[in-house]
Amino acid sequence: MDVREVLSFSSPSPHIRRSLKPPPPPSLLESAPDEHGAKRPKLTPDTLSMKPSSSHWDTVSTSGDSEVRSLNLTEYEIDDEPGMPTTVGASEVDDSTIRRLTLLLEKRSLANQEARTKFPDQPKRFMQSEVDLQETLEEMQILAADPTLYPVLANQTRAISLLLGLLAHENTDISLSVIDLLNELLEVNGLTEAGPERVNPLLDLLFNGQLIQLLMQNISRLDETKKDEADGVHKTLGIVESLLEVRPEMNVTMSNQGLFSWLLRRVQRRPVFDRNKLYVSELLSILLQLDESNRRLLGEVDGIDILLQQLAVYKRHDPVSREEIDEKHMSRDSALRVLDYALCLVTLTGSTSTSQNVSSSDSEGMQKPSNVDPESVVVANCSKFVEVLGLRTIFPLFMHCPRERVNKLSSTTDTREKVKSLGGPTAAEMEEHIINIIGALLRHCPPPLKTRVLAKFVENDHEKLDRLVELHLKYFERVKSTDNQIRAMKEDSKRWVGYTPEEIEEELVLERFGGGLLTLQVLDIIILEVCVNGDPAVGHTYLNTVTFTYF
Repeated sequence: MDVREVLSFSSPSPHIRRSLKPPPPPSLLESAPDEHGAKRPKLTPDTLSMKPSSSHWDTVSTSGDSEVRSLNLTEYEIDDEPGMPTTVGASEVDDSTIRRLTLLLEKRSLANQEARTKFPDQPKRFMQSEVDLQETLEEMQILAADPTLYPVLANQTRAISLLLGLLAHENTDISLSVIDLLNELLEVNGLTEAGPERVNPLLDLLFNGQLIQLLMQNISRLDETKKDEADGVHKTLGIVESLLEVRPEMNVTMSNQGLFSWLLRRVQRRPVFDRNKLYVSELLSILLQLDESNRRLLGEVDGIDILLQQLAVYKRHDPVSREEIDEKHMSRDSALRVLDYALCLVTLTGSTSTSQNVSSSDSEGMQKPSNVDPESVVVANCSKFVEVLGLRTIFPLFMHCPRERVNKLSSTTDTREKVKSLGGPTAAEMEEHIINIIGALLRHCPPPLKTRVLAKFVENDHEKLDRLVELHLKYFERVKSTDNQIRAMKEDSKRWVGYTPEEIEEELVLERFGGGLLTLQVLDIIILEVCVNGDPAVGHTYLNTVTFTYF
């Protein structure tokens, strides 16, 4: 069947000869869109004529309207039938709806191709066909209402192939409409609820059609200084994130289809921060986490240098917004996945926010991971930390924990008001991380390295031992306060309605651990290690300090 036969095709059934151009359902248009999910203005002849890439359209004479009609573009439409409904609601989506809309997509896509082929230099002759094509793409978003019907959609292989081909359409408005549609169809919650058996046929069809490669080719030509195209980039990244979540095993394939190289190019682009750069950093971190091949690829394309350049921006100053803080964390996590503790120690001596978050990473790295032979991994991490001279970095932080970052806002008066930091760990969390690091070093380091850790508590007239006693008293008082709160919680019978005695006990134990007991236990273990295995003079000094403090 050639193009003209497809365009002239009509069903013999009179019930199908109704318009398949219903207005979009209320569920898609009447809800208030958010900034990232807002629908783009509908492509119209007026907006088409104003596109910079098509400024010559305005020079076409009005006589071209009759020439458009001579193309007989209406022959691929299905006429309205009196008495037949024209609006497809979300609850009305079924197999026939999918088949009708995909057939309409085929007809209008092929009609637009023919019009562009015949009149490549006369935009008014194919203008109406592109308006109709965009309307169809918007109408097809209703198919996302029922992901359980995706197997039916996957059977429409020709329509899916045409849909992917439209990502390379000369008119970026059409490609952005395709991105809108794919973003709706591949929404992760819908895919998860439908289950892999229903969505895998469609996903396999999209992956076999080189979806990621086509998305990257399209995204590379978008101008992010224009809001609608910047939104298109954001939605494209949303599609990638959804696919990584439901099909993580495809991450290497996606990286090799241009995703990885585009992410690295985009993360270098100015300005230093925007919302799309945050999304790019997040996806890059996910890819590096998922597979060793991606980490090797990062080194092969000089990606480590790129990440370090991004982190260097925050070496001397702190980010100013929550989103920028998140972006910095993503870049840091990506770098830490391929580098060792040397980078941690460099960043620990940098800006306040950087040192706070790297100490958190160190603390996590020195806890037991849930993989093969976890003890050996922890021992290796602790040994490496001491060998790269990490003690000279962590103990100054132990003595003087960085204060919680705050933003200072000046009002109309002379007073200055402090507000809580936009992100990162609090001062208390930072302190707990540092205590956990020292506790892990004393517990897991081999004897020669453990001796170096213990020697730190003898320096400067046992000042670090005094700090241990100070922290012990602080957390001891905190636990006493928590115990008083727990006693009040026990007496509140309304709080425990529906709980079994075992569940109540578990909740109270967790509350006590979170109220400082866990950190107090780590501190006491550190004190025991220092007094028993350290210099003999340390034990006498500790007893004198405790006696003076309590008595």
